[in-house]
Amino acid sequence: LKQMGIYILEQIERDERVRNVYTIIRLRCEDYYCEESGYGQELRKKYTEVIARCTRAFEEINKRYALAPGVTPEFAARSLHCYFSGIYWDYLNRLSDFPLSKLAPQMMESFFRGLLAHPK
Repeated sequence: LKQMGIYILEQIERDERVRNVYTIIRLRCEDYYCEESGYGQELRKKYTEVIARCTRAFEEINKRYALAPGVTPEFAARSLHCYFSGIYWDYLNRLSDFPLSKLAPQMMESFFRGLLAHPK
């Protein structure tokens, strides 16, 4: 999951098409009526699917590594989604401020370090 996160963060910097897709999504969601539109409903559906997939992944991780005290698989999934959303938002607003592909490994390592207690 950590390696996948690094790959995803690197792609947003390296692949202009991926960056453009996320920029369009971000701009469309600034519309106050996004929640009520078909587009907003589709985004909510995708969000629910992503959280469910990540929760399952953290359930599997929790079988091999103990999650930190108070961290449930669902909490970890929502935290990961928020972390990525914030990174995307910040990066897309400030493309030249930081080299995302160089920082991605350290960003993912620091995030996961806070979730995992130790191997089981």
